[in-house]
Amino acid sequence: MGLEPEQMLHGRYRIVRILKSGGMGSVYEAIDTKLADSPCAVKEIHEAALASNESGYIQTRFYEEMKALVALDHAAIPKVRDYLSEGDKVYIVMELVQGRSLQEEIEQRREMKQDAPVDYIALDMIRLLDTLTYLHSQQPPVIHRDVKPANILRDSRSGQIKLVDFGLARAAGGPNTQTVVGTMGYCAPEQMMGKAEARSDVYAVGVTMMHLLTGVAPEMELFEARKPELPGVRPGLSQIIEKATQIKPADRYADAAEMSLALQQWLHRPTQNFAVPPPVALTRPQQPVSPLASTRGKLLAAGFVLSALVSGYAVGHWPKPRPSQALMPSATPSIAKPVLGSAAHDLKAEAKSLASVPKPSPPPAAPERVPVYNQASVPQYQPAPRPRPKPAVVVQQPVVREVARQVFSRPRHRSNNYRPAPPVYHQPVYRQPAYQPPPVQIQAGGNGVQAQFNGGGFQVRAGWP
Repeated sequence: MGLEPEQMLHGRYRIVRILKSGGMGSVYEAIDTKLADSPCAVKEIHEAALASNESGYIQTRFYEEMKALVALDHAAIPKVRDYLSEGDKVYIVMELVQGRSLQEEIEQRREMKQDAPVDYIALDMIRLLDTLTYLHSQQPPVIHRDVKPANILRDSRSGQIKLVDFGLARAAGGPNTQTVVGTMGYCAPEQMMGKAEARSDVYAVGVTMMHLLTGVAPEMELFEARKPELPGVRPGLSQIIEKATQIKPADRYADAAEMSLALQQWLHRPTQNFAVPPPVALTRPQQPVSPLASTRGKLLAAGFVLSALVSGYAVGHWPKPRPSQALMPSATPSIAKPVLGSAAHDLKAEAKSLASVPKPSPPPAAPERVPVYNQASVPQYQPAPRPRPKPAVVVQQPVVREVARQVFSRPRHRSNNYRPAPPVYHQPVYRQPAYQPPPVQIQAGGNGVQAQFNGGGFQVRAGWP
């Protein structure tokens, strides 16, 4: 009897629903109540499998899966979180992959009659081959031995694929490597004979890609490679599948990394044809002979070209005609024949009168102007005026005392609304200066006028006349 929803497992994991059920066990979605209610996957073995004659082998296989997953750390491989047992049953708690398998995607495309996305399938296979490269690079190498669309899940959050179900995974050279296990149609011929190796997983990837592209489940063919017909797909992909599914492991790709490189080259160079066609002998078609191809035509053409060259040379070097003297103007006019009558006399008289007229003399040249140096026009140096010093501010002593008293008399603790009182400035009291005698004293008496300065410099006395 399997687990029921809302059932608590080991006092920690609460079962939500069943995800997958097979011949050996089931996978459930659960909640880890002791780890922030995080989702997880719980895998168990069926009671019927434990009651069979192969219960020991099944439990050993279950334990091998847990041990293989614990040692792995890859983004495309779910991690093991716990391993527990209750009574005769054992459980593995793993990371939950929320999504669906590639097998479910094939069935959905078949129902909706959609074409397979070839480029996306090639990208998924490249990621799958990178995961197998990681498994095969372990020490010792880990062989999955059950690669198929049902064991490849697509995470609905990231869109990346993850390889699950490591129940058949074995280390190369282990004690149980000779066991015949796997899914018919996806197993390589050597795996069916109990001799699985790393290139057996490469064979399974080729069959898986063919299933994804055609939508048809593979049949068991152990005597020839897979040659799928892919109409409308760029050439080269069918050749990659054919090489990956060769009967002999030596004829396949050397490892998963080499097959991944071939797929990447097919994606980057879609026009490249991986199946090189045999060389074809090229023959030039016979063309009709033109009239110029005969000997007579060639001679006529050569003569025509030669005559054209001679004519062009003669035209270019032909002597040019000289211009007529009648059309050229003379420097001085002359009369060829004497003019008779009064007209000739008038012409001579006019010529003499024109010759006797004196020619106008050229105007005298203007005297050269010499610049006169004017000292008044030269700007004189004037020093910049010095700024007058500002009068010093004289602060009266009572003002200084009042400011000091207000500063030192402030309270130490005051509120934010405190505003000091403005200082009081005392105006100085005006005092009348003491009486001082005038600088000059004049006295008048009977003996005259006397003038005396306070400085005691001199005295002036004048008597009366």
